[in-house]
Amino acid sequence: MVISINNKARPRFNFKLNFAIITSLAFILGLASCSVEQKLGRRYLKSAEQEALMIIPADFIYKTNLTHQEPDPVNLINQVAKDSVGFYQSTYLQFISDSAFLELFYNTFLQELKSNGYRLYLPADSVQFNNERGSKWSINFVQLQLEEETVPYSEETYDPDDNYYVKEYELTTFGMNTWIETALEGAESQQRLLYLSGYIEDEFLGGFKYNNWDDKMYFDNTVSRITYNDIYKMAEASGKKHAELLTDFLINDYIRRNMPQGATKRIILHYDQRFKTFTADVEERFEVLK
Repeated sequence: MVISINNKARPRFNFKLNFAIITSLAFILGLASCSVEQKLGRRYLKSAEQEALMIIPADFIYKTNLTHQEPDPVNLINQVAKDSVGFYQSTYLQFISDSAFLELFYNTFLQELKSNGYRLYLPADSVQFNNERGSKWSINFVQLQLEEETVPYSEETYDPDDNYYVKEYELTTFGMNTWIETALEGAESQQRLLYLSGYIEDEFLGGFKYNNWDDKMYFDNTVSRITYNDIYKMAEASGKKHAELLTDFLINDYIRRNMPQGATKRIILHYDQRFKTFTADVEERFEVLK
């Protein structure tokens, strides 16, 4: 696995304004354009280039097959053996390269953070990191997990004579879960454990079809299955999403720590790097476990 950082490269923001999108955002932002939170958020962005992040990757990724397996009614098989059997019965997990997946994930994650202006360091750069001035964060990927699962679905319909039809089928999901410890130097009591989960899934393209020529109901079970290429693309997309949500977390944490005395943080902000704007319409964020 090769992970590299070049802190000398200056971040460049290339974007095109879309009038329709800007108009809708303007309405959202106009509701709180003078809020204390947004003023603090803008102040944070101006100082982000002086903020250093020590990224501590997990060099191992857990793999769990949650697909239905044969029951063990008398507990003859211990959990370790069950996990091993599940791994070798998996459709995707056993064939995914840990190093390739992690390299795609981490490199995309680092590139996105760098484009947001952060100065990034890896454990091998600890001396330079310790010499940094200003705010310093430790971002420790405590655990990464890949999960494969088969999920049951069903389709129902009636024919013109009100005869009832039902058909069951299964789709496979492939997901990634992450646990990240964050710590701001000098504020160890504010250490947080963040959690994020996401997945991709087979796409069902079939369904019931009634043939008027022979007055029969047919079921099309066509499914577009996940490919290995989809899984590696998910690694890159997940790296980008983690960087986006980590930036949101750091912005909101800065706001929380710098609210005026007696004021309470009322909203959570999301920063859209494309348009360099804030919105309070937050659909995704890390779950703070502690």
